[in-house]
Amino acid sequence: MAGAAAAWAWAAADRWAAAFGWLACVAFLVAGWREWSWRRAVRAVAQGLRDPRALEREGASGRELAAAVESVLREVREDLQRARARGSHLRELVEALPWGLVELDHRRRAVWVNRPAAALLGVQREQAADTSAVALFRRHEVDELLDRAERAGEAVRDLELGGVLQVVARRLASGGFLLLVQDVTQDRRAEAVRRDFVANVSHELRTPLASVRAMAEALRDGALEDPQLAARFLAQMLQEVDRMSRLVNDLLDLSALEAGVVRLRWEDLEAEELLEAVARRYAAAAERKGVALVVQPGKARVRGDRDRLEQALGNLVDNAVKYTPSGGQVVLKVELRDGEVSLVAEDTGPGIPPEHLPRVFERFYRADPSRSRAEGGTGLGLAITKHIALAHGGRVEAANRPTGGARLAVVLPAAGGGTRER
Repeated sequence: MAGAAAAWAWAAADRWAAAFGWLACVAFLVAGWREWSWRRAVRAVAQGLRDPRALEREGASGRELAAAVESVLREVREDLQRARARGSHLRELVEALPWGLVELDHRRRAVWVNRPAAALLGVQREQAADTSAVALFRRHEVDELLDRAERAGEAVRDLELGGVLQVVARRLASGGFLLLVQDVTQDRRAEAVRRDFVANVSHELRTPLASVRAMAEALRDGALEDPQLAARFLAQMLQEVDRMSRLVNDLLDLSALEAGVVRLRWEDLEAEELLEAVARRYAAAAERKGVALVVQPGKARVRGDRDRLEQALGNLVDNAVKYTPSGGQVVLKVELRDGEVSLVAEDTGPGIPPEHLPRVFERFYRADPSRSRAEGGTGLGLAITKHIALAHGGRVEAANRPTGGARLAVVLPAAGGGTRER
């Protein structure tokens, strides 16, 4: 427009107006060029954030602008690199944690799941995104946990999901939640074992203590005046004290074996000699019960602690004699096969109910509690046998004989020089 006005003024012989028009035209052209240059420079700056060489291609003005923003670009790039490295490091740390982590948004849908959490929940990480918490855990109790966390800021709950998972939910400032997931199956089992252990020990001690107290009160209230009754009460009190002493000693033995603090005196031993030594120790008890105690000959050698192995085998024989009726038989024998020596005690008793076989070596476990208690057992003998076998690198076995009766065995690695049983 300025150029057209200047041309008209020139044609009209108005030199001043024409000059003014041309000056305006030049001013507009300069302003337009500068605006175009700044637009181009802004585009170059935007591109320069990705490629610094782009500014240098813009000529002198570009180089000036490049020099002006070069330090800023360098700082931005360094900050971005540090942020990326920090983020990568944090992701690596989170993935290396032994606990599962799950982030939920305000809708209670999964935003992110780390590898341990995916493994614990049995899901694929790619499929977990945007999955609801209830669907992710497959337990509706998760909603109750999140409700409590929303009110209190944090909440904890155990969930049954194959095993036992402890889930800690914490509310985030964004309105979402962070869930910490741990497998506490073994911990819960250990707690149950400890509770059962305390309950069993309390029960085993309460019975003889109550008996001793009752007889002591009877003696105080006049039974001492009857010599025969007093003698009988005192004998029973001594029996109960002996029973409690056996229980305490067995508990100490079992605790030491489970803790692995028992020192074994290793030596090469003839398996048959071990069985004969145990048979001699229990011969009187078997005779009183009317049970024949037989040792079958067999040659094999084992390496271990003589006293501890005799203790383990003695518990097998004691158990067999107790459960074999009068006129029955307990047979001790050696079996050697595949580099292992089995020290076996077989009886002709009623056998062990099949459902009890997997548990007979548990502490305080009795297939017939009333009968074992009447026989004076502590319920720890077979558990001690199991741990003595484990300390020797062996194991224990329990089964029923096809012809009737139980078969319990301590299985140990054979020492050098063993031969097949004859």
